Parts: sequence; structure tokens; C-alpha cells
Amino acid sequence: MDFSHNKLSGPITPEISQCKLLTFVDLSRNQLSGEIPNEITAIRILN
Repeated sequence: MDFSHNKLSGPITPEISQCKLLTFVDLSRNQLSGEIPNEITAIRILN
């Protein structure tokens, strides 16, 4: 999913790991803060 340039702000929540079919995510060019959650490693197919 391409979420780039969407004026997103705040942290990336651990719930992103519940997207089991997610293979691509672009969060660039947003105002995200905080650390990347460890739970993101649960997405096994993520490129």
C-alpha cells in the first residue's frame, strides 16, 4: 500500500502487524514520529 504524501502524523501503531496480506508499504513523506514497532516483523512477506 502506498501511504506516501498523505500528511499522516503520529506513531506507527503495532496494529499494522495485523495486516497479514501486506507485502508493500510506503510511508515516506509523512510526519510520522516514534520508533518502528517490533511487531512489524510479524509481517513475514513484507519486502
